[in-house]
Amino acid sequence: MTRDMGGGAVPDLLASTRVLLLDFDGPVTLLMPDGVDRAIADDMRAELRRATGTVPAEIADAKDPLAVLRVTAATEPGDILALVEGVCRQGEVRAAERSQPTDGAHDAMRACHDAGRPPIIVSNNAADAIEVYLERHGIRDLVQSISARPLGQPELMKPDPYLLRQVFHVRAEPPQQYVFVGDSVSDVQVSRATGVRSIGYAKTADRAQALLDAGADAVIDRMRDLSDGIQRAALLS
Repeated sequence: MTRDMGGGAVPDLLASTRVLLLDFDGPVTLLMPDGVDRAIADDMRAELRRATGTVPAEIADAKDPLAVLRVTAATEPGDILALVEGVCRQGEVRAAERSQPTDGAHDAMRACHDAGRPPIIVSNNAADAIEVYLERHGIRDLVQSISARPLGQPELMKPDPYLLRQVFHVRAEPPQQYVFVGDSVSDVQVSRATGVRSIGYAKTADRAQALLDAGADAVIDRMRDLSDGIQRAALLS
């Protein structure tokens, strides 16, 4: 069921915009579930320790590989960052080779494609991992394009507006014509910072409230709600 708690119904949001942006990790697939994320982070820390002899205290026990990547970028030179990011990318690709679809995600992507609105994936993950996942599941043709973490520049990950602005340059649509479906507060933050509407995807009430507090225009708790919204939006257009 769509939970229209943000002051804007999903069909109305979809009917009043033209370009659909979709986060990858969460809305499409749970790329790094508990255990997988920490294993990748551990491998990254091991590489950092081999290269420098130490690991910053703030990421000594972090389970999020992207957190390890951010801190490495902020504290180490480019050659060290390249080593650590290489381990991260390899881990992301391995995860993409076995991760499973979020329930209803592929149907939602297909509905968007069939409605003439193939989604653009905007993700902090490596492009290689996203491509591997899409090809593995035979859905690459459902996606218009991918705006992913730029190699060697993790500081440009969301909530920095870089990834969305890359899309703007290609599509040349005004920001108000985009709607971003994402499951993290950073997805909502970057939407607000760039003038894009946002639909939060939340599997728990606490996450839904966090997305609404961040400024999401609406929240859904199933990706199938996006399919329903696309169909209803067609009737409103």
